[in-house]
Amino acid sequence: ADEAKDGVEAPMSEWQWAWLHFEHPVLCPVGSLVIGSRLDTDIHENTCRLAFYGRLVHAQGTDALEGAKALRLYKPKERRGVVDRVMDDGVTIIGKSLFKKNTDISVFLKLRLHTDVPGVVGTIDSAFGKSGKFKASFMNGDGTARLAPGAALHLRH
Repeated sequence: ADEAKDGVEAPMSEWQWAWLHFEHPVLCPVGSLVIGSRLDTDIHENTCRLAFYGRLVHAQGTDALEGAKALRLYKPKERRGVVDRVMDDGVTIIGKSLFKKNTDISVFLKLRLHTDVPGVVGTIDSAFGKSGKFKASFMNGDGTARLAPGAALHLRH
């Protein structure tokens, strides 16, 4: 984790993690400062060759496959859809283009649905027919008043 200029550690939400795998074992104790540089750049150019730095928080043995299994690596995904219509209650919307026809929406129920409007976040409640449309509700009714048909919806999972 990076440290702030005054020596105070940054909050965990700002931490960035990297798993480094080398061709040959490297002896490096936990807590060491690790610095990565770009050695393939021309040393005569006036550019910074520093790529990253940070503290080593965990050391892994020589078995790379075991190390990979112990980590819970994932790739963030995002689906994009649009508001089809806003219901009269002002809390519920019907959305489309987020799922394909006949998708099992049950695995996405209660996941957060983001909009381009700051602070307007909802949850997926149910499927709406079999065409891939869905119902979503928003915490505060005034948020949907700023949504119109065609407004962008983002499902990050």
